[in-house]
Amino acid sequence: MRHLISAMLIVVGVIHLLPLSGVFMLIAAFRPLYQLVALIAGFASVLSFLYLAWSVGGYNAAIARVVAADVVALGCLVVATTAYMRGYGVARRQ
Repeated sequence: MRHLISAMLIVVGVIHLLPLSGVFMLIAAFRPLYQLVALIAGFASVLSFLYLAWSVGGYNAAIARVVAADVVALGCLVVATTAYMRGYGVARRQ
């Protein structure tokens, strides 16, 4: 599970090579202590951009590529969150 979470955070970090969020995702891929915060930040970043793109509509080809990348990132975040919850989080506590 730990490697799956790390792999998904690496993918999201590479997709979001912004100075703050992308670097934090890459760090969290190798530091389990930061993974939950990275997952929350990743969802906030991806979902906010997808919402903005959807609400504005009529975007150009460059924005369409970013939307496609964010859809891939969203899928990776869902997989990583599921693995996190099964391996470390909510399901482990019960």
